[in-house]
Amino acid sequence: MDSITYPELMTSEQIFEYISGMHYDKRHLRNAWNTTGMIYERVQVFEEYKLVELNIFDLNADVWDVDKERVSRYIEATKENPNYPPIVFNQLLKRITDGTHRTRALTIMGFKTIRGYIGVEETHRVWEDPNRIIGVED
Repeated sequence: MDSITYPELMTSEQIFEYISGMHYDKRHLRNAWNTTGMIYERVQVFEEYKLVELNIFDLNADVWDVDKERVSRYIEATKENPNYPPIVFNQLLKRITDGTHRTRALTIMGFKTIRGYIGVEETHRVWEDPNRIIGVED
């Protein structure tokens, strides 16, 4: 099986396209996809993202409900090809932006680390309108 090379750095627009490419129904990505906000706005918090190794136990993936069948599919796919797509993690909010199912699958498989894109802190955007900050609890 061919191995995909993931770039070391991506812009927020590239991260959004990367996430979009993994989801079958792209309407969800610009609509209210879940209770913590729209994916597009959530990735705009940083201008750039870098690929790093994350400690899988720091990600709190077990607090989210997941589709067990999807997790099983990720487990089988990772057994066939361990070059899984990196997750996207907001290190300021300590929250997975995309990749909860992948994180759960790799946790079950005994992985200690996971590849993920995190925002480059020097490119963190501070919005003039504090209501635009997505993922901050009221």
